[in-house]
Amino acid sequence: MWQSSIVESVCEVLADTNTGLTGSEIGRLLAKLRIRDIDPDNAKRHRLSNALLSQQQQDQAGNCIVRFIAEAMAPGLHFKDRTRRQNLQDGLNERLALMGLKVRDDGRIGKASQTATTVDEAVRIAGRLRTELTRRGTMPRFSGTARRNSFGDRSSMPSSKRRKTWPNACASSANPGSTAASW
Repeated sequence: MWQSSIVESVCEVLADTNTGLTGSEIGRLLAKLRIRDIDPDNAKRHRLSNALLSQQQQDQAGNCIVRFIAEAMAPGLHFKDRTRRQNLQDGLNERLALMGLKVRDDGRIGKASQTATTVDEAVRIAGRLRTELTRRGTMPRFSGTARRNSFGDRSSMPSSKRRKTWPNACASSANPGSTAASW
């Protein structure tokens, strides 16, 4: 049986407003796995944790939680947004490290290399830098415009600081408008 605190933490990741499952996705997965949705009007994370904890209590086993995570992390569901899947996997792996488990790339639950006993160990075992930066309060400065500018949007950067991009740096001197390399 899974501790309720770990189930609730897993559900926080799965139902996160920005990167988690939508309410309809949660409802569809619960129905598919025949887990009773006992609190459909509650917030997503509470709805999901209540359903999983209730099913776990009824079954006297945590298999329903493993099945739900595996179904939610099935690679076929995440072709449109691989970043979302990676965020879910990273967040789940941190929580699951407390049980010596992890979400594998195929979406299934497997054994982790170690079992964490603290949050810091869980973050280290899961190997997630973003979580550590967020925990320290340094992550917000890398969001939105700053992220775009960090990865290529140089329009707001002073021209003296801009480096030439590949096509401009390699343009043929014989044909200044060309983007072909002059090798």
